Amino acid sequence: MGERFLLEKQQLLPIIGTHPCARKVRASVNSLSLVNFETNAYSVPTRYAGRKDAQINAYVNHIEINIDGNCVAKHERSYEKLQEIFEVDHYLDELERKPRAIQHARPVRRANLPPSYQEFYKRSLSKYGHGKEFIQLLKLHREFTMETVERAVASCVKEQLYTADSVRHYLYLMTQPEATKPAPIKYEMEQSVTVKAPTFSPYDQLLQKGRYIH
Repeated sequence: MGERFLLEKQQLLPIIGTHPCARKVRASVNSLSLVNFETNAYSVPTRYAGRKDAQINAYVNHIEINIDGNCVAKHERSYEKLQEIFEVDHYLDELERKPRAIQHARPVRRANLPPSYQEFYKRSLSKYGHGKEFIQLLKLHREFTMETVERAVASCVKEQLYTADSVRHYLYLMTQPEATKPAPIKYEMEQSVTVKAPTFSPYDQLLQKGRYIH
């Protein structure tokens, strides 16, 4: 039997890749950068607003939104009705161009952000009058994990530092190996330096000769 299978195996066709078990639906992206599926709306990055050629792959637990053959957004699938499911990161590039609009942005207001983020947002908005620092903070999630950024934000709030650069500084301290960090500067000097006091007698002699008197 084994020998017969080996002979037959040479004539078998290759196994075809598995087909995704998903319901495929064509969709358009509206001006709010949302696509509608069943009774709910899901966000995509704002640069795709107005596109008419999106494809939704709806799986049991999640949906994927594809444009130009690439998955541009992935969301947990909601079985409730009339829900708007936002991903804050999809709107950050647009908000960066209009930082004062952050106070009215639904994706930000509905985001379940940690208390330290909310405090940072409130204080930075009060201090600078816009949400640019907070937007830059949220964009740090593209480089670092949520847990790491949250720890850095908590440190900034504790020290009353409300800039994205301050958060990035703490992230650098938390993530860089000790060997790559600059050595502390030593200000002690091995030899004392004596500065000789200037003498103005040559200038006094010039004045006495009247060279600069009109």
